[in-house]
Amino acid sequence: AYSYKSDVWSFGLSIMTCALGHYPYTSKGGYWELLHSIRNEHCLIKDQNERWSVKELLEHDFLRECRRDTSFGHDHSGGSSKTLDDDSEVDSFEVDVIIPKVMDYYLKTAKDLVLEHDYNYDDIVAWLKLLPPMQHSKLNRFADQIGMPRPVVYKKFEHAMNILAGTIKDVCFDDDDEEKS
Repeated sequence: AYSYKSDVWSFGLSIMTCALGHYPYTSKGGYWELLHSIRNEHCLIKDQNERWSVKELLEHDFLRECRRDTSFGHDHSGGSSKTLDDDSEVDSFEVDVIIPKVMDYYLKTAKDLVLEHDYNYDDIVAWLKLLPPMQHSKLNRFADQIGMPRPVVYKKFEHAMNILAGTIKDVCFDDDDEEKS
């Protein structure tokens, strides 16, 4: 039967998987120490009456140390070492990998819209404004998912979309300008 104790068991298995794969935590005492201290002693006890509750598990030192200092743009520590104006302070690897892929996809789609549906440049600009990277609500969720400050994500996507608009104009519409001259 399902219960919250089943979730604790699942969490124990997840910790074990983390311990055997990628380590999203510091391993001061080695990952086996973590594995044994949480999994064996608290999560993977077969008798669910002896297994820790979710509340007890959330108060474990390991999980307290993993809590973020900041989340959703709020600073819980009274100060932040990261500045939003200094991109070098923010680890932006994930967004820097994702943006070019998104822009390549939108460029291909824009070419199709121009060729197959006779979109003009104004139509393309209107279309670009409706895309998810131009909607703060979607960028908010994305920024929160990857753990980046929202303003940094806005800035990076805005810059990329401006470059994309110029690229689309160069690739799809420069011939029109040359024909008029």
